[in-house]
Amino acid sequence: MKRLSIVAALVLLAGARAFAQTDVAPKPENGGAKKGPPPPIKVATVDLSKVYDGWTKVKDFTDGLEAQKKEQEAELQKMELEIKEKVTIRDTPGINPKLKMGAQLEIVQLQAKADYMMKMWNEQVKRMLDEGIAKYFDEIQAEVAAFAKENGITLVFKTETGKLGDSQDPSRSDEKIARRSLLYGAEEYDITGDVLSRLEEKYKKEKAAAPKEGAGGNGGK
Repeated sequence: MKRLSIVAALVLLAGARAFAQTDVAPKPENGGAKKGPPPPIKVATVDLSKVYDGWTKVKDFTDGLEAQKKEQEAELQKMELEIKEKVTIRDTPGINPKLKMGAQLEIVQLQAKADYMMKMWNEQVKRMLDEGIAKYFDEIQAEVAAFAKENGITLVFKTETGKLGDSQDPSRSDEKIARRSLLYGAEEYDITGDVLSRLEEKYKKEKAAAPKEGAGGNGGK
């Protein structure tokens, strides 16, 4: 009896081991997929100053602002001439007091209008510049990303050329230094020219696809 009990125990133990071996093992997390090593790092640099300076789209934008500025200056010059004429009338010896007072009132009104126009113009230009810079930066960044993906580039650093001491405006030097996130980049890593060429090509297509001014007899609108 004792021997039979030992044999039975051995049979049960063997069965338990067999069951344990046939049981489904727990799946590792994430479906068992193992992350491979990251791809080798390939870096590049883009000189934003060169892109902004060389991109025709930015030049056309700033030229448009300059044209509006000249129109505004011409309008202000007309108002200055009117003010001078009123000052001449006001300062005429022996002029009727009512005419003198009327001329003075017109001088004040014209000057207030000129000041208001100048203030509004400055605010408008600042807003348009801020919006333009942000919009163009987004386009540049998208083009950099597209070029990087096509060429297996993993990191692109922003850089700016030119010595800080050459700037005509020495104020806020700390901000200018902070903007220079890269102190040095070898020329062979510079993709500025490639990015600029792609941006130029896209802009040419945009202008070609845009309706011509006056098309359809309604200014192309």
